[in-house]
Amino acid sequence: MNNQMTVITDGSFQKYWTWLTVIGWWVAHAVANQITGWIFPEAVNEALGSSPVYYLIFGGILGLFQWWCLRGKIPHSMWWAVFTAGGLLFAGWLINKRLYRIESISISLQSSPILAHAILGVILGLAQYLFIRNKLVFASVWLIMFPLIWVVSTAIMGTSVGWLQPLGVFLFAICTGFMMERLLQLSTPSKNAA
Repeated sequence: MNNQMTVITDGSFQKYWTWLTVIGWWVAHAVANQITGWIFPEAVNEALGSSPVYYLIFGGILGLFQWWCLRGKIPHSMWWAVFTAGGLLFAGWLINKRLYRIESISISLQSSPILAHAILGVILGLAQYLFIRNKLVFASVWLIMFPLIWVVSTAIMGTSVGWLQPLGVFLFAICTGFMMERLLQLSTPSKNAA
């Protein structure tokens, strides 16, 4: 595999990232819901998304869709999908199998779902950062911005207004695409550099 990074200058990366992330989000949700339902047939549909199995499948599929944009731009980019799946698996397990068992934390998470989204965003952002930290200059920006994007996007998706859910997914995709494109640009030597 080529270990060189490709220069991105025409804005096409963000378009591809945005659309593949949006499509990947919906595909990942549908497939993860279906498979988790097969594994836990007694669970009600609304509870399937709280299973670490759901998070693992969702993260793997979403990571694969995003990897399609990263391949050829970051060496060993297939690991992006692995780190995304692993980050979501750990976050799902921690939140739903550990933190919800502690009564005071459970009450806080139930009364303020944004707290659970923040924990998940920090863990997923950290997992993805661990992959890009030695590959992209200013990768630490991902640690700060990703959780913020995740919290805002998932808060929009979590409202009872139906049309806001796709808007939240699109916001997540466009913001992470912009950020990843910028990190890639900052990490790629300029052709005009002397």
